[in-house]
Amino acid sequence: MSGEAVDQATIREILSAAKVLAARYFALTGKPLGVTGEVAEFEAADKLGLTLAPPRYPDYDGFRNSNGRTERHQIKGRAVDPSDRYRGRVPSIEYDREFDSVTLVLLDRSSYSALEIWQASREAVRDRLQAPGSKARNERNSMAISQFISIARKIWPEQCRERAANPAVRNIPVAQQKMTREEAISRAARHCRSADIRASTTHFSNINASKNVWWLDIPGQRITNPTFTTMHFLLYDGRPNRPEFHHLAVPIMYIRQSIGGLRIRTDNNKVSLELSAETSNLFQDVIGTGRVSFGQFAHCQFSRP
Repeated sequence: MSGEAVDQATIREILSAAKVLAARYFALTGKPLGVTGEVAEFEAADKLGLTLAPPRYPDYDGFRNSNGRTERHQIKGRAVDPSDRYRGRVPSIEYDREFDSVTLVLLDRSSYSALEIWQASREAVRDRLQAPGSKARNERNSMAISQFISIARKIWPEQCRERAANPAVRNIPVAQQKMTREEAISRAARHCRSADIRASTTHFSNINASKNVWWLDIPGQRITNPTFTTMHFLLYDGRPNRPEFHHLAVPIMYIRQSIGGLRIRTDNNKVSLELSAETSNLFQDVIGTGRVSFGQFAHCQFSRP
């Protein structure tokens, strides 16, 4: 076995142990242990076939030769809750260095295994960090994860590879498949860039094709004691020839003012909505007594590629 192979095996063994310790430490204290960056670099190298740069190299963390050129990556990592993976901030990015892309590795904080890997060009990152309006962006070169993925593309796992590996969905047209909440949020964050779409403020529904409605259940406390002013509805229509996303940005105050015409479940204090997918009354609630319409808050629409 070569020296390089031995070193890689040793590093993998050390980082595997570090991931276990980091996960246990977070479970006990609620704080990261401080190995997120190192784990993210190794996960990126392992998943993307990168070669890691020497320690403390100033410009980039990993590189790969492709089609006669060298791709240079700054690698950033963040340990997140898998059910709310786009909450939090990307570590500081030195965009004035010599590199091509910023690669963000999202790690499951319960295991420190890779969940997703996103990539954005240096130019796109620079433009977002220099955009006026945020002290954290402008002075600390840091942006929210949702902002980063709005200018990035997911490079791991690849959707086509997931479909090819799963016989259950291999032969089903994309438009007829269900969408996950996480995928919907990531796509909306990329396409609807003027909206601050976060998991904590977003409700998602696949269409119920048998009734041509989207079902949403909203906890009552989010309406009566809101911590934000706008609630985001992401609605996916996966019927054949209609593979469309709809994003509605609904003011909390409008829901509060319309509460008398909405259906409230007494067993769990949730507001239940059935939003129509029919063209004649698109986005109108058809289960409450007030037939409340949300169509005026349609913000963004796009097709699933």
